[in-house]
Amino acid sequence: MWHLVKEIIVLRNSGIPLFHYSATGERRVDDIVAAFLSAIGSLTEEAGEQQLRVISFASDKFVWVKRGDIYMIALVSAEDSTRIYRVILQELIERFVGQYYEELRDIDSDGVGALGSRFEGFADTIEAFLHRFDGILGPARRYKTLLLDSDHVNRLKLLLSETEDSGILRGAALTLEGHVIVSTLRAYEMEIVLDMLDTITKQACDPEEPLRIVHTGLDPGTAFNVYKGSDRACVFVVDSRSSTAEALEKAREFVRAINSIDISRVPRLEPFPTEGVVAFHELDLVVPTMTDTEYADHARTLLAGVESDTQHNAMMILEHLRKEVLLRDILQATGLDMEHASEALAVLISRGLARVSRAYPVLTTRDERFIAYLEVIGMPKKDYDILNRVWEHCDGSKSVSEIAALTNVPATKIIEVLRRLGTHVQWKTQWSKVR
Repeated sequence: MWHLVKEIIVLRNSGIPLFHYSATGERRVDDIVAAFLSAIGSLTEEAGEQQLRVISFASDKFVWVKRGDIYMIALVSAEDSTRIYRVILQELIERFVGQYYEELRDIDSDGVGALGSRFEGFADTIEAFLHRFDGILGPARRYKTLLLDSDHVNRLKLLLSETEDSGILRGAALTLEGHVIVSTLRAYEMEIVLDMLDTITKQACDPEEPLRIVHTGLDPGTAFNVYKGSDRACVFVVDSRSSTAEALEKAREFVRAINSIDISRVPRLEPFPTEGVVAFHELDLVVPTMTDTEYADHARTLLAGVESDTQHNAMMILEHLRKEVLLRDILQATGLDMEHASEALAVLISRGLARVSRAYPVLTTRDERFIAYLEVIGMPKKDYDILNRVWEHCDGSKSVSEIAALTNVPATKIIEVLRRLGTHVQWKTQWSKVR
């Protein structure tokens, strides 16, 4: 399933970097830019610049797209799917150019103001977009996260947005152990907050009164207002000229809402691993995001502009996607190979038409009725033995791949046996799993 892109850089044709995103916090901007320019410079004469989209080296590779004089380059694992990343980068570069058109026009080709704060907010755009590919809240990709249910999260986000006035720019809530509860902070602001947690934890302060912290990593003219409780804190980025009393009045309702949450039983999620292959797996569940009646016309509108072959493949997948379906079944029904299906799926996900999740099986109660059902369908002894081995793990907490690793039963065989059980098996997605 999905793992994180390592780094993304936006680069001017002149070689000046404008923006850098890192999934791990590493900032290898200079090394990556130098390696990319060296590689593309040595190969352009051979193949022509428009054909160059991938350069592999050691255990990594560059995948990139170009718009005008702007490159967007992703540093990814050498084994990652180029087709999937091409879709992602094409979407992201369109968003970058659209979001910062005025700023890009004002910056000359020599890159005055390169890597300035004017583009820092694009990190949030990247994480919000990548969220579509794994279904986990954006901050959970990089930080320890408290997994509240969606209703709670939406209510807190609404309260947080209502505080963004009277000098308050952005905010977040997190535990003093570093688990993010909710956040609208920019990526670099969150990094600063996490670095300061030890200092914040040691501060003795009234939970109703903010601690004002000025940090050199913040934009000029801004500071943090921190409200610390016994095990959690609320942090706001504020205009440093604003009145503390005025900001407190706006923040008070949000702070109280955060402090009222019983977090003792809320699931914690550790950051996603950064190593591994970026690709879809035939045992993944593909999940539609719209009803049958909404698909055809709306899907064609959303897919406008996509290359005709990829658009055709995407529409074929949608025709077989009226409920959660294993990717393996889609491949069989459409006749697509994994490479072309992956590209089409990436387009569907990027346009919000589908989601992909690992499959988490849940077996119903093993009672007399179920035993009678097994006798009716005549399950062979070897399949019954497999069922006995995997039964205890089919509780919705483990994916088929994880069960296969625990039992030494091939994942494809587990799927084959479970399919024979019909409605006695329910399939959960990763989103239903964490709620």
